[in-house]
Amino acid sequence: MEQLACSVVLVAGGKSRRLGRDKVLLPWPEPKDAAPGADPGPLRGTLLGATLSRLAHLSDDLIVVGRAFPAVPLFRSVPDNVPDAGPLAGIEAGLAAARYPRALTLAADMPFLNLDLLRALVELAEREHWDAVVPRLAEDPDPLHAVYSKNCLSAIRAALAAGQRRMIAFLPAVRVRYVNTAELRRYDPELRSLWNINTPEDLEQAMKHASG
Repeated sequence: MEQLACSVVLVAGGKSRRLGRDKVLLPWPEPKDAAPGADPGPLRGTLLGATLSRLAHLSDDLIVVGRAFPAVPLFRSVPDNVPDAGPLAGIEAGLAAARYPRALTLAADMPFLNLDLLRALVELAEREHWDAVVPRLAEDPDPLHAVYSKNCLSAIRAALAAGQRRMIAFLPAVRVRYVNTAELRRYDPELRSLWNINTPEDLEQAMKHASG
């Protein structure tokens, strides 16, 4: 699978309060579709390690934001530039650190990412020159399963400086292409790639699917 000229950012700074466990370090099966040679080092056998091993198909610039992990060749760890400002600060830090003009920006607790869908989102952003490409189910955007260009940085920083913390606070100030449910289902009919693990019930359902 050819890699893209796009960074990949995993926002991993959440507190996992509803789950009661560190979700990104949950034990997780080694992915059968890991990229050749993708070794997450000490994260092997965790949800985050499995995710990184798969995303290496798409990019040679993998970034984990909000957490410090031992340095390994597969990925970089970067801190939030604005402490205690939530996931919007994670988006800003990852995009600022990205080596490419665009970054595919994802929550770190999505175990069933669809690589074909992610590739399509990046290619849409590049082909049509959008600042942001964001899935939207019904009227709800998913800002942590999206593509952002560095053109978004000034709008994100302005939102943070104004004390705004909603992840979508900056979107009215940039050129956004929303991807609707029908478009998403072409690649992911059951929309499993948008699942998050937030609660024990979510984890139970995800583990059943992973083992099935």
